[in-house]
Order: sequence, then C-alpha cells, then structure tokens
Amino acid sequence: MVLTPSRELACQVADTAMDLFDIVTLVTNPKNLMEEPNNDYKITQEGGRMERINASRDSKRIVIGSAKSIFSSLYGDGTVPPTPKPLAKLFLKQTKWLVLDEVDRILNVPGRRKSVSKEHEKPAAILTSNIMKYTLSKCQIICASATVGRTLRRELCRILRIPFAECPVVLQPETNLESEQSRAITIPSTIQHYILEIKGTGVGSLLTNAAFSLKSIDQPDTKKILLIVSRDYCHNFPLSNAVNALKHLGVKPEPKYLVDAFDESPNKFDLDSLVHVQQNVSRSKGIGQSFYSEKGYLFVTNEDSIRGLHFSNLDLVVMIGRPQTPDEYSK
Repeated sequence: MVLTPSRELACQVADTAMDLFDIVTLVTNPKNLMEEPNNDYKITQEGGRMERINASRDSKRIVIGSAKSIFSSLYGDGTVPPTPKPLAKLFLKQTKWLVLDEVDRILNVPGRRKSVSKEHEKPAAILTSNIMKYTLSKCQIICASATVGRTLRRELCRILRIPFAECPVVLQPETNLESEQSRAITIPSTIQHYILEIKGTGVGSLLTNAAFSLKSIDQPDTKKILLIVSRDYCHNFPLSNAVNALKHLGVKPEPKYLVDAFDESPNKFDLDSLVHVQQNVSRSKGIGQSFYSEKGYLFVTNEDSIRGLHFSNLDLVVMIGRPQTPDEYSK
C-alpha cells in the first residue's frame, strides 16, 4: 500500500508503478478494496498500452491512493464504509509493505512534542497503527520525505509504539548511509533565482506584480510556467480567483488551475484515463509531451498540492509569497 497526500501525486506514483508491477489499484475515491479488482491494469508489450486483466481477490497487488481516500474506503467518512468491516480488517492484515510518501505531510508533525488525541489523528496515522496491530508488526514500513527531522521521527515512534531510541534509521538515496546532517536536496547551480520586492501585501498588488513578471518574459506562448501560491496566502487567496484575475490581466499562456488539468479526464474514476492525463501534465520524461507539447502553459496551484509531484522542462516557476523554510523552497 502506498499512501500519498494528494490524488495528483497518487496518479503519478501509479504511472510509475505500472512499469514495475503487474496489478495496480489506484484509489481516487472511496471504494471496496476487497472486491474483484476489475478496474486494475497491467502494461502490455504493444506500445506500453494498458489492458484490463482478471485478477482474483488474493492476487498480489499494489494499492495506491491518498491517505484520505484509502481511509474512507476502509472506515467510511461519516457513512457506511464501502469495504465491509470484516473485509477491511482482512485487507489491513494482508498488507506486507506500507509506503508513506511525503510522510511529513500525511502525519501530524507538531512544532514541539505533544500528545495528539485519537479524535484528531490523521488518516495515515490510524491506518499505519492498525496495520502494525493486525500484522503483529510484521509489515515493513517505508517513509519517504526530502527532509526528516526529530519531530517527525518522534511522531513515527509514537504511532509505531516504539521507544525513540529504536526509531528506524534515516537513509540518504545517494549513499544509503545513516545521516542526520547532510541535506537530501540540493538546487542545481544552473537555476537562476529572483526576488521581486512588492510595495503592499494586498491580493491586488501580488497578482498585478505576478502578472507583470509573467508578461515580461520572451515568447510567453511557448513557455512552460508553474505559479505557486505559498501556504501563508492559501486561506485568503482562492486559486480560482487568482486564475480569473490573471486571465483578466491578459497573462499568456492562459492560466489554468492544475487540478483542472487532471479533471480533463473523460472518466475521473478510471485509472487509465487519470494516468493518461497525468502523463500529459507531469510525466517524468517532461511536461507537455502530448496535448501540451506544441504550446506553452501556465498551471496555478498551491504549495501543498504541488508537494511531491515531479516536473521536468519547466521554464519558469513563480511563487507568490515565500516558503516557511529553506527546505520548503527546495522541495
């Protein structure tokens, strides 16, 4: 099972997983996870297309989805869960490996150590705790994050009910050596950084200056641009309003909310359609390989939604506001 903080990231993980596994289940909305997986797919040899396969309930498979979607599939969301309770317990009991992607986003990591009441536990925390309970701690858990701090490790120990001294080691991708000091992320020296000082902090000033920056670049219609609204402005800065304002200011390419690009799928609940759209938007071999290949684009999103997604061949990233820490900027 792979848990992610967002549906978009789950689609991207599923895209990669289908190159590695025969049976992949993408959970974008609550569903019965123990039903016959008729909507699961595998890669064929003809041009990398996907075809339906008949898989039994007991077949080995990888289940990928946002923590909220998988939690709602097993426990419901104020309603009767799609997966009956006995089968939900069996599903968790059969889990052999659990991957928590962007673990610092799907767990409650406080700024300082404090207790977290069960009523406010995040879905990923409840799933992890119950999987360890039902599997008698035999499930292997892998937590992925660009940075791992002490508070995150303490939260993991609390969920796993182990002493902090027994906390799993931190592995760096390059060296596979335990380290708490080296940085997991470095920014290439070829990337140029600019700061635009703005007089005034109102929404109008921010959008006007962002539009000015975007309109000042050469050949805007062919540029691939990502505009990110920082977390400090997300609550009072609706993305739909930002998109409409940028359109009104005549920014090119025409701004589009990133989630809308995924929603262009003709069937939002179908793995084939969702992954196809995801490939067009953010496939690792480069954004815009299909229907965005011959023209530029401007995707607007917020800091949390973009977390973990891989983008290639971007010409420009514009961030409204500033990240809370250097690590957030790196990610």
